[in-house]
Amino acid sequence: PYSDVYEMKPPGLFYTYAVLAAVGAYDFEGARGYTLIIYGLNGFLLFLLLHRRGWQWGAIVAQMAFYATSMDPYLHGYALLSEPLMVLSFLTGLLLLTFARKHLIYVLAGGLFIGWSVWIKQNMVFLLLFLGFWACCRIWISHDLSRRRVAYAIVGALLGPLLSTVWIVLQSGGSDMMYWIWTYPAQVYTQSISWTEGMEYLKTFMSYSAPHTALWTVFALMGFGAHFFLKGGAWGRATPLLFFVFSFFAVSPGLRFYGHYWILLLPALALGVGALWEFLDVQLKRYLSDRPAKLVLLAFTLSVLGYHVYDQREVYIQPDVERWSQLSYGNNPFWEIQDIAEKLREYARSDAKVAVMGSEPQLYVYLNQVPFTTHTFITFLNKRHPRRGAMRSEFTSDVQRVQPKYVVFVNHPYSWSIAEGDHRDVHAWAYRYSKNNYKPIGLYEMDGTANDSRIWSDNLQEVRPQATNFIQV
Repeated sequence: PYSDVYEMKPPGLFYTYAVLAAVGAYDFEGARGYTLIIYGLNGFLLFLLLHRRGWQWGAIVAQMAFYATSMDPYLHGYALLSEPLMVLSFLTGLLLLTFARKHLIYVLAGGLFIGWSVWIKQNMVFLLLFLGFWACCRIWISHDLSRRRVAYAIVGALLGPLLSTVWIVLQSGGSDMMYWIWTYPAQVYTQSISWTEGMEYLKTFMSYSAPHTALWTVFALMGFGAHFFLKGGAWGRATPLLFFVFSFFAVSPGLRFYGHYWILLLPALALGVGALWEFLDVQLKRYLSDRPAKLVLLAFTLSVLGYHVYDQREVYIQPDVERWSQLSYGNNPFWEIQDIAEKLREYARSDAKVAVMGSEPQLYVYLNQVPFTTHTFITFLNKRHPRRGAMRSEFTSDVQRVQPKYVVFVNHPYSWSIAEGDHRDVHAWAYRYSKNNYKPIGLYEMDGTANDSRIWSDNLQEVRPQATNFIQV
């Protein structure tokens, strides 16, 4: 990490992806399979956590709600991203902590998994703060939590980050790691979006996503209120609502409110839905015997599930996968890059080097190539930060040194992420270098109109892109 490839994420992300790649998730089908496994485990872990608390209907319906909301295309539903991995690590840690009374090794292991979730991506620290707040209340208000167990959990949480940091420092990557996980996010990422822009992003996301998640959101909000009427102390009654609040904080850093950020909110949302069902179960049993109460709640649950599936039938019943991809990722050139990879495998020898002028490193994966440069996310070369000049020089030198057989020039705003005030010289250089040194053989226009074309030919020298967004090979 930070030597062969860099990103503004902690080392846990790199090592977790490396483990997944080592066990078969590196290609497209492998990634899809492990994505289903990860989401499946997340829902099951949520069920186990609530079932160990004594919930029955609440545990079942919370798991169902998690799976349903995870399918929201605007949340990039069932995509292999860092967020479901963070949720997996966090929920695994919580489940292990529920066995604390059996042995302190469970506390240590639980802390390890929770700490690793933060080491995958920084914004998970808000859920760590939630646990810290919860622990403080249990220690000083309800007096039912051992300080020794808390100490073991803290040691476990620090273990993974500490060991991986020592390893990276031994590889002479300590300063690079601190730059990318602290300096760059603080100077660029969290400062580039104003409050007004952030609120516009939030409103836009809510308007897009509301049709898929509105039903579950209403149930969850009702559940947060209903949970105050269930048995337990004042802190216990507030737990689902506070978990939801801290989860929302985890979505908020940078005020971008991207779709996949909201995956971190789904366990809390599902918890609220489960709380409502647990409340309904208790209330029904006050007026009905056990069997009729179960039948009424079962009928209600099936009705809700049936309505949701029917209402979102375009997602669940014979979905148009390409349209779903567009709903999830907008006009991002993901489908086009995959098609380009297939065409290049027909054109090129397997050892023919390819340079991607844009932030589309998945092309290297599809072609089974190790990138010849560390600068695979070009957007970092456009932002204003202390290392930008040296990185730009290194990238252009890498391309000129290797002289790749093929260049894929992606003229798309999502791929370059050039905002007002950013540098544009790398984009201009990439365009000139591609035009002056290569013959065009492929053109993909991406304005989303009927006039968009996809052309592969050895005679494209005179063909000029008519679209604003396009890819040239």
